[in-house]
Amino acid sequence: MRRDCPHCGGDLGQRFIRWSKIQQTTFLRSCPMCGKEIEHWFHREEFVLRGLAIVVAIAVSGWINFRGGFLLPVIVGTAILVAAYVIVTKRLQDAQRYKKGRNEA
Repeated sequence: MRRDCPHCGGDLGQRFIRWSKIQQTTFLRSCPMCGKEIEHWFHREEFVLRGLAIVVAIAVSGWINFRGGFLLPVIVGTAILVAAYVIVTKRLQDAQRYKKGRNEA
């Protein structure tokens, strides 16, 4: 995933990640190089992958409870999640992590 500023193209790397779920802070920040407002962008595929992980965990638990066995359901669940992760990673390889802020044109 690309981590450059949508305004100036400067590399932000990991310097921008400062928000906290516990404090419920806003995702709006500014680029340290050009000072313009940028926003952390969550892609739809990331939400789908998180939802799939929950569904797979519930399905594996149900499979273990009703059918018995442990190793096969865990292997199948892990294979599904690894395949989904690889697909999402390849799909979002050239996607932009940050977008212009709400107040920017």
